Amino acid sequence: MNILLDQAEKWLKELGISTIRIDGGDLAVSRKDMVNLLGSDEDKTYGEILKELKSGCYSNKFCWMGKDDDYLYLGCF
Repeated sequence: MNILLDQAEKWLKELGISTIRIDGGDLAVSRKDMVNLLGSDEDKTYGEILKELKSGCYSNKFCWMGKDDDYLYLGCF
């Protein structure tokens, strides 16, 4: 498991955002939980969460890899 994704998973769960580990190593992050936390402007919410996650985990290696109806997929490079 990727240490950075482990840190991200812990950080997101502390905010009340549910996550699921998926095959390939990415982390599925609940879109609904993020919007409930920060508001209805999804693009701004996702950007803010990513910015704070990078700061909170002291790494700029995180990025959104994709999305579907329920989840954004967090990866790191």
